[in-house]
Amino acid sequence: MDFNIKLMRKPFYSLIFVFCSLTAFADTTSYYVFNSIPKAILSVTPSLRDNALAFNKTTQKYYASGINDSLSIIDILSHDTTKNEQGIFNFRIKGIWYNTSLDLLEAFNADKNNCLSFYTDSEGYFENLDTMSRVSSIQDSKRPIFTIYNPENDIYAYLEPISDLIIEVSPYTGEIEDYITLNLPTQSTHVSDQLLYTENTDYPYALANKKDKVFYLITSEGQVHATAAFPIMDFTPTQYGFANGLFWFFNPANAQWVGYQLLQY
Repeated sequence: MDFNIKLMRKPFYSLIFVFCSLTAFADTTSYYVFNSIPKAILSVTPSLRDNALAFNKTTQKYYASGINDSLSIIDILSHDTTKNEQGIFNFRIKGIWYNTSLDLLEAFNADKNNCLSFYTDSEGYFENLDTMSRVSSIQDSKRPIFTIYNPENDIYAYLEPISDLIIEVSPYTGEIEDYITLNLPTQSTHVSDQLLYTENTDYPYALANKKDKVFYLITSEGQVHATAAFPIMDFTPTQYGFANGLFWFFNPANAQWVGYQLLQY
């Protein structure tokens, strides 16, 4: 069991919902729409890197992780902004998700190449700051890569950028279940290594092209189902996420996750 450091209630982190209007674009496959105005904004702990985001649909809680040196911080945010929580952990998180099959909040521990689960109560807050190591030796990569959870297939997944592969791993044994070869219309150096799970059966995965400012919406066979241009923003995102039906862009200048809805015509 890994023991950790700090737990506190944080009354000032905020979740802001605003009205949205629509702007359209098209590609060769489908028409897709991002909100021209964000649908939600999450303010989290500033000055962190390797930010990631998860959501528990049952408790309606967001979990925003980030790294500060060798420590990780997880902010828990809810629609009731008067009650939020922060946990500080003595390992580096690269990827956080809610495992719906096991009803557990989990994260990838980049220091030990394993997945950890956290103890949360019925409202989605930390019961304590102990963690339990669930699966070891998740990645074969020489450097830690963001890991996600695909609840549709009950499997972990991450991008292997050198080989242009999505690697799917058993959440019970850590064994590789599948290699998905990607057919991307750009150099892999332009693509974020932060693979997203989108909850969409047509394109369960997504990757951001940082250079051209588009998302590739990717099928389970590794083909690009469609591209979706980033919404117009007054900042350059450093990280990306998908949670609660929204695509999220991280603004490092003011430590905010900005969420946009993608619609299909």
